[in-house]
Amino acid sequence: MKSLILAILLVSSFANAGISLGEKFLLPNATYINAGGTVGTAVVAAQNIVSRTETGGKNFYLNSFSMEGFFNIISASATKIGSCSLQIPTGTTVATFNLTNTTTSEIDRVVVTPETPIVVSSSFAISCSNLTTTGTSYFIDYNGWEY
Repeated sequence: MKSLILAILLVSSFANAGISLGEKFLLPNATYINAGGTVGTAVVAAQNIVSRTETGGKNFYLNSFSMEGFFNIISASATKIGSCSLQIPTGTTVATFNLTNTTTSEIDRVVVTPETPIVVSSSFAISCSNLTTTGTSYFIDYNGWEY
């Protein structure tokens, strides 16, 4: 009987180990997270728009994120608005994305969907800063799961 129980435990552990990262959020102890943040002021120095810190020994799997930026006052001039940086862990920039004002009717949007989720073991943040003193709004959204 002990051999049967041991065999069942061994097989069940292999079944969970073979699951893909894209399916892990379907597990009963995974928490799916869809969040975002907005700032609508002239951000001259870098300012964290969204941030997340992991606790309790869990990892966060960053599945995708998007960044939008536009001037608060309509401007027909094509110019650079600012830049947004992905920081993993918070304070360490791993990628920077530049946003521009192309026309009066456009919002510059960058959508990042990596082929495999980005594993965040401690913290991450997305911070933005202006390249002009014009009032600017930034919208950041992200999603993933904690496991």
